[in-house]
Amino acid sequence: MANLKKKMDSPGLFGRLWTLTNFNEPEMNVFAKDIIRKDAVAGIQMMTLLFFCLLLASAFLDHFVALGGPPLSSYLLLAVLCLHVMLASFRSREIDALYLLALSLLMISCTTLVLMAHKNGSFSPTFYAGVALIFIFIPFVPWGMREASLVTLLLYIVITLSVLSSSKNFPLNSIIQLQFFMLSTAFIILAMVGRNTEVRRNEIMGLFGLKKSHAQMRLLSYKDPLTEIWNRRYLQEKFYDISNEFNELKRNYFFILFDIDGFKQINDTYGHDYGDHILQWTTESFKKCLGPGNYLFRIGGDEFAIIIGNEPWQCLHTAIGDLHKELEKFGKVGHTAVSFSFGMINVASEKQKDLREIYKKADKALYAAKRHQGNWLVEVGDDSLSEIDLNMTGGAGARFPPGDIG
Repeated sequence: MANLKKKMDSPGLFGRLWTLTNFNEPEMNVFAKDIIRKDAVAGIQMMTLLFFCLLLASAFLDHFVALGGPPLSSYLLLAVLCLHVMLASFRSREIDALYLLALSLLMISCTTLVLMAHKNGSFSPTFYAGVALIFIFIPFVPWGMREASLVTLLLYIVITLSVLSSSKNFPLNSIIQLQFFMLSTAFIILAMVGRNTEVRRNEIMGLFGLKKSHAQMRLLSYKDPLTEIWNRRYLQEKFYDISNEFNELKRNYFFILFDIDGFKQINDTYGHDYGDHILQWTTESFKKCLGPGNYLFRIGGDEFAIIIGNEPWQCLHTAIGDLHKELEKFGKVGHTAVSFSFGMINVASEKQKDLREIYKKADKALYAAKRHQGNWLVEVGDDSLSEIDLNMTGGAGARFPPGDIG
């Protein structure tokens, strides 16, 4: 059903060829516009470079062969205009502005050819070659049939009106030949633009699909498959960004390492499937109490980490209580409680801490908590340890003398 709706919403052939920047999906439109903008800049630069080379060749031939072209000052002025268009393309960020620059360059080229024809009073082979080159320049810019058709029409009108309004009477046969030449050339060029548009749309859609797939794969690489929370890799790669979030808010945060007491014995007694359920229930209980702006990670096995900005004691106590309720409902017969050991460090907001240093201190505190087991938390300070029994809400344990962190 979803595929049918997608096909019904997708544009037909005319809609696909009409424009390159509308894919009926906002995210893809933004992605496409960035690609089209870069392609437009590259196309304009190529056009200006070729036009500049043609100006040099025309000036050289006119000087040595006397083709009857414009004076040298006109060539210099056209070269300056080319340079201006190229420089402006670097600074333009909007696609429409780049389209206007490309149109300006084509109109400059068109006007130059018409002026040369007026001066000579006839349509020379050089004039026809110049007209063909101007139309050939059109596919250099990645516009759809809408923009390309408008540009082609403008070029056709300018050349036709300039010829018909000239004080010199061009032969009727030459005017008819010019019309046929322009129309046939325009038809071929628009066919090329349509083909390029279809190919480019497919390429953009393919690149967008690859980008989304890459983002999804990267996200999956950051998630623990069993518990669906962030893993050790995410903690290591994103810790600096997470720390910066708290620093910008000028808030301290707590880094907590904890694991399940006697988890191996649970696995050996009740089976690994039941152990997996314990890990999942643990994850859900702690996720509920943490709330937005805080982070839960599975480091590996039965070891987890928490980054929390507010006071953590009540949250940990609530999570343990929620887990016990889950065990009462779904736990194995004879297994009604799970306890944890917690090691915690308070990280000051004004200091950019290294994860290895924080992890090392929290890990030492965790092993200090394991001496008690049964939901004990050990907080490491600058020179002391504080022990808290989380079985008692808001309890504050005795402090060890300085240096006991070892």
